[in-house]
Amino acid sequence: MTDVVVLLGTRFSDLETHGTRWRALLVRWARDPRVTSLTVVDFPRFGRAVGVREIPSWLPGCRALDLRVPGPVGGSMADGWAWRCTARALTRRLSPSGRRLVVGATPLSAPLIGLLPAQHRAFDAVDDWRALPSMRLALRRVEAGYRAAGAAAVVTAVSDVLSDRLRQDYGLQVTTVGNGVDLQEPAQAPDGLPAGPFAVYVGNVQERVDLDLIAAAARTVPVVVAGRATDEQAARLRLLPVTWLGPVPVQQVPGLLAAASAGLLPHRRDALTESMAPMKLLEYAAAGLPIVSTDLPGIDDVPRVRIAHGPEAFARHALAATAEGRRKPPAGWLESHAWDAVSDRLLTLFAGVRGVPCR
Repeated sequence: MTDVVVLLGTRFSDLETHGTRWRALLVRWARDPRVTSLTVVDFPRFGRAVGVREIPSWLPGCRALDLRVPGPVGGSMADGWAWRCTARALTRRLSPSGRRLVVGATPLSAPLIGLLPAQHRAFDAVDDWRALPSMRLALRRVEAGYRAAGAAAVVTAVSDVLSDRLRQDYGLQVTTVGNGVDLQEPAQAPDGLPAGPFAVYVGNVQERVDLDLIAAAARTVPVVVAGRATDEQAARLRLLPVTWLGPVPVQQVPGLLAAASAGLLPHRRDALTESMAPMKLLEYAAAGLPIVSTDLPGIDDVPRVRIAHGPEAFARHALAATAEGRRKPPAGWLESHAWDAVSDRLLTLFAGVRGVPCR
């Protein structure tokens, strides 16, 4: 039995409706009998003073804490002192535990891994944060966080590319544990979908999404885009002949995929996308959809993916995929990629606990 503390890499409130790796893990760990208590520490805020306070939790069985760290976003010479002060303040808010697991899910909070009292320490790398546009001002902290992850006994990464980078750049011993997929039945789909066959992109529309590829596909088949967008990408989306739904609650994604005819992954190839393991690929495949994608590492593990080089090829493949029809994934593929299996493996790696998890 283990008390688990997770240092989140995103806002906890966002996870109520937004599907991510750590949403899937938290939902399962909150009901896993091997987890005595579950506490999430929200994405850190940097400012003038230390602050730790309880915040509302949307997840039964999970306690949530807001964290404020003294110092500028870009870091300073006083970071070591700031993290020690933060660790003391956070420790006072944690319940005493004889067996605690601390998991860092962001390099920004990773310095806390070695400072909080714990019997087990782990770090889970999701994407290469050095390549995130939003982290340009915090690059010093990101680099320091990856170095601090060496205090963890177990380090995992979402892709082989990211595992290799962390080994080469920081000397970390890394195990690749990819993403999973929910095996839930489709529920209600969003309103406003096209009447006939359509291709769909599900996910945040940020700089990594090549809207020229989406525009090309939309010239041959109806295209639905589901996800929040940056201001710049939103302005472009409004000019394209696509159905942009905006953010779709995670509960409606299975219904959306059940209504679609093909899945799209129009990512640019760069340092960020090469380090990723997009959950949408697994969700498309689990829904039986043919997939059209740019050429990225790791997609060979997903069935029925058509690789497209350039807008013309992307449009041609989108048309062919939309007409292809659904097909169940190969036998055993769904079970081996289920979030239940991924969650169980990570908890066992991180804390050495074995047994039957709660399904």
